[in-house]
Amino acid sequence: MIFTPYIGVKLLPNVVVHQNHDPHAIYETRMYRGLRSVIQWCVNHRVKTVLATAGIFVLSIVGFGHVQQQFFPLSERPELFLQLRLPEGTAFNVTEKSVKKAEELLKGDKDIATYTSYVGQGSPRFWLGLNPQLPNEAFAETVIVAKDGPGFLVNRCNRPFGLEALRLLQERIADIETIDRTVRIEGGFRMGPFELMDLVGVDTGLEISKSFYEQSFYEPRWQPSPIGARYVAAGLHGRKTGRGYYDYSREPYRPPDPDRDPSPHPPGTTAKTGAAANVAPPRGGVLERIVCQVINECAFALGEGVGSAQDIDTGMVLGLNYPRGPLAWADEIGLDHVLAVLDGLCDEYREARYRPAPELRRLVRTGQLGRASGAGFFAYAAP
Repeated sequence: MIFTPYIGVKLLPNVVVHQNHDPHAIYETRMYRGLRSVIQWCVNHRVKTVLATAGIFVLSIVGFGHVQQQFFPLSERPELFLQLRLPEGTAFNVTEKSVKKAEELLKGDKDIATYTSYVGQGSPRFWLGLNPQLPNEAFAETVIVAKDGPGFLVNRCNRPFGLEALRLLQERIADIETIDRTVRIEGGFRMGPFELMDLVGVDTGLEISKSFYEQSFYEPRWQPSPIGARYVAAGLHGRKTGRGYYDYSREPYRPPDPDRDPSPHPPGTTAKTGAAANVAPPRGGVLERIVCQVINECAFALGEGVGSAQDIDTGMVLGLNYPRGPLAWADEIGLDHVLAVLDGLCDEYREARYRPAPELRRLVRTGQLGRASGAGFFAYAAP
């Protein structure tokens, strides 16, 4: 009753009224004159004022469509929520003990990066929750952050299949037809890398490469090729435009392959006998460079906990129709041979894109060289 009027009196200016004071003088200031001019213009130009107001309203509606709206969390967010609801009236310490039991189940899970529990309340939300939780001693919520990385597992592991083929083309080691034919006939793949890029879309593949490269903060292994950028700029997007790395206006767009051994063989060996072929160590041939780079990427994914060796090989075979799992293929080749090829490329080019994965180097250092040694990426029964 006293304090508020007192503050009001103190905040209001103490205007001294003189005998010749003009009460309208305050309305003759620059700000009031400007406001009156705007209002007078709007009154004199009613039609323009109404049209301008309607235009601004329409623009606001259109602009609102570009504002990010997130009522529910996006599916790409790596958080999961575990809610624990006990009977009403449960004491706080009982709820806390139950949360600790739940955390024991989460502890040690390789797919979990971190988890945080909130007892007696819900977790802080950075979006509008459908059902926000009020404080309740019988309630707890655990926020689980799953391990995450750019792209899906098989898309990531398959990155070098196209990128290394483009590098071989860039260096003029082989042309498009030779690279694809070598991969199909000697490697047992259904399609060569350039055929696959045409099928997916050269423009789509380039955008995916850019996304991987940017999300990884410019990892050298995932650097896009300038050849792909030139094809996209020229409108050669693959099958959907009739021309990409191949010309699809004529059929067949390539000559048929001769009969091949349906079982894939390690790169650097002949299809019929499995004997060592004439490859140029330490760089390796076309198939050897592509396969060893794919194996290296799979070893990076394995070492980073993105998936198990079995997960990776199963995904590559069933998801991308690989003739065999890259890690099982590496065990057949010999991990020491794969490492020698990568070390040779890394020494020759002095580029980080060819650096061997720590997991691959660790296995070789501990004598786990593949099937011949009884263990590699997989364990094998003694002969």
